[in-house]
Amino acid sequence: MSLHSGLNDMRKQLFTLLIFISISVFGYSQNQTELETFNQKRQHIVTTGMYVLGGWAVANMVTGGIGYGTSSGEARYFHQMNMMWNTVNLGLSASSLLFQDDLPTTLRGSLEAQQNIEHLLLFNAGLDVAYITAGFYLKERAKRSNRYDRFTGYGNSLLLQGGFLLLFDGVMYFTLRNHGNSIGKVLEHVQFSGNSVGVSFWF
Repeated sequence: MSLHSGLNDMRKQLFTLLIFISISVFGYSQNQTELETFNQKRQHIVTTGMYVLGGWAVANMVTGGIGYGTSSGEARYFHQMNMMWNTVNLGLSASSLLFQDDLPTTLRGSLEAQQNIEHLLLFNAGLDVAYITAGFYLKERAKRSNRYDRFTGYGNSLLLQGGFLLLFDGVMYFTLRNHGNSIGKVLEHVQFSGNSVGVSFWF
């Protein structure tokens, strides 16, 4: 093989290598951009939900405070429980908005973050059902108690708050679940083998 022919082969190999590197870098950048968009949208959904929860809490605390001071009987206890209950809701929403976790930068981290929030919402929905059940229990117990107004007022409050939270967590879950399905757009460019992950391209 002549020196000239050898140099030509080296140029071809170098050119091929540069093309491969360029495509790989482009593919990595494209995947990172898609992951970033995916995570930002999930964070936006959660942030919006926390504002809704915070707004509900503030409204209940204001009306609860006014109602507690101007009403009597079971209505007074109803407003009292609404006010106390939503102090917790406001604290949860405020802490979630103020102390947001950094967005994950890897596919694995993105999937874990998505699954964690979905599982948390399902767990919360279970708690919401328990709140509603407790509300019915208090209302039933009130019929056999000398503290009828207290138990009835608290029971009605638990029914209202539990019902709202069940609706809230349900909407949040299905919204985030639908968003989670869009991860397929990112996975379209990723191939999994036994011990590795690769980026695929179609031309």
